[in-house]
Amino acid sequence: MKAPVWALIARIDLTGSSSGDHRYMLVDFCIRHFSDWWLRGYKDYNQWGWGMFDRCNQFVVQALDGGLLALVAYIAIFSRSFAAIGEARKKVQGDRGREWLLWCLGSTLFSVVVAHFGINYPAMMEIGLFTFWTLSSVATFEARQATVQRVQAPADEQLASAPGAAGIYLPDGESKEATTAYLFRSVVGRTHR
Repeated sequence: MKAPVWALIARIDLTGSSSGDHRYMLVDFCIRHFSDWWLRGYKDYNQWGWGMFDRCNQFVVQALDGGLLALVAYIAIFSRSFAAIGEARKKVQGDRGREWLLWCLGSTLFSVVVAHFGINYPAMMEIGLFTFWTLSSVATFEARQATVQRVQAPADEQLASAPGAAGIYLPDGESKEATTAYLFRSVVGRTHR
């Protein structure tokens, strides 16, 4: 109980061959040597101790390559991504397909964050991560747009004039009730296609 919170990394061992102790030491040394890297990163991290050349934590990589500002920006990207996916998931309540898509994106984002504590991404894997962030942005934007269109569509149709809304010509002999029923059928049929 006297160890810091990040010591939990050393205690997780699912296969019996974990190198969690190394991952813990990497985070611990990074925090202890904050003054070395906070401004613009640090290149001599391998001198911190045995095996410290192996940067197997993506958050530590961001800190050592870019400093505190880069680390905060990287964490903010994940935070904003979780928030956007959560808000979009609430907005598409009832649309099972979009709910499932957004749930899958949130689960994938969570697994990426967990994986960051045990691996660092080479350039080719970062391209996949950027692609995932782009997909998440597009999916959350589309969910917001679909919600806005769903809310605004009935109001637009109610404000239009009856013959103009349907785009039809009615003979003079038609009754008002027949015209209203015909327009209702055409508007309902148009919105449910």
